[in-house]
Amino acid sequence: MKLHKHILIGAACLLLFVPVAHAQLLLATQSPAVSPLTLIITWKTDSFVPNWYQGRTLPVANSLITAAVTALRNGSAVSLANKTIAWRVNGTPVASGVGKTSFTFTVGEFPPDLYKIDVEALEEGKTLGQNNIEIPVTTPRVVISVPYPKQIVPQENGIFEAIPFFFTAAVESLTFRWFIDNVEVPGSAQLDSFISVSFPGVGSNISVMATAANPQRVYEKTTDITHLNVR
Repeated sequence: MKLHKHILIGAACLLLFVPVAHAQLLLATQSPAVSPLTLIITWKTDSFVPNWYQGRTLPVANSLITAAVTALRNGSAVSLANKTIAWRVNGTPVASGVGKTSFTFTVGEFPPDLYKIDVEALEEGKTLGQNNIEIPVTTPRVVISVPYPKQIVPQENGIFEAIPFFFTAAVESLTFRWFIDNVEVPGSAQLDSFISVSFPGVGSNISVMATAANPQRVYEKTTDITHLNVR
């Protein structure tokens, strides 16, 4: 009788021990949770700006945009060389591949106001991280530089410069036309971004207008105008 009782107690203890041991084994074999990747997107464009310009260079029609991605996990850099990288522009897949950490596309002739860039990093079909950014699109601009305080020209001769921004060609490839009070300066088509003009006389109010254009692209043309007083 005592032997039978000991057998029952031993069996009960074994039944209690087995689930606990099984749970410990499962915990020991489970992989630790992996934090998702933080994807960082950077981009650049090839539109022209003066070399002193410190603002953001923005894309225009027909310019190129290059986007790139890097990854962090818990603040440390993670290589994406063996991860599948998928890119989308405004919801449309445009590039994908193992280690495809950058891609370049051309802005359309009549582009939207902005491009939304989505990127996703995957491994064996599972998403490791994703992110998106928006890139605004602008138009070419030209600004007349007036080196005279308060728009007052202290002499009858004035020197001005037309400074172009966001063209798909450098300033040397652009054409400029100058107008004084809406009358084109003689030989204006042969002038560059600088002009020296003689005004009618002291005490007159005048307007100076400059037009910059890219002869290779009909839509890359813009104008600026400034109003001055000759004293």
